[in-house]
Amino acid sequence: MAASPLRRRVPSLPQHVRPSDRIRIHAYELLEVADVMDIPSPSIDASDTRADIVERIAADLRGVVRGTC
Repeated sequence: MAASPLRRRVPSLPQHVRPSDRIRIHAYELLEVADVMDIPSPSIDASDTRADIVERIAADLRGVVRGTC
């Protein structure tokens, strides 16, 4: 079973990963966060961690779409 997105740190993706692959990887990460969202958050820190993960993904996806990554 894969580690929960709340229990692992996901490093930034290398720049040489193709844009389409970056989007696929982030889609998988978002699915993991979506699964965790069904469980009530045990703490404010857990909620903040979820928000941080989604914001990091969103920032990277903006870069992919704009061609800056």
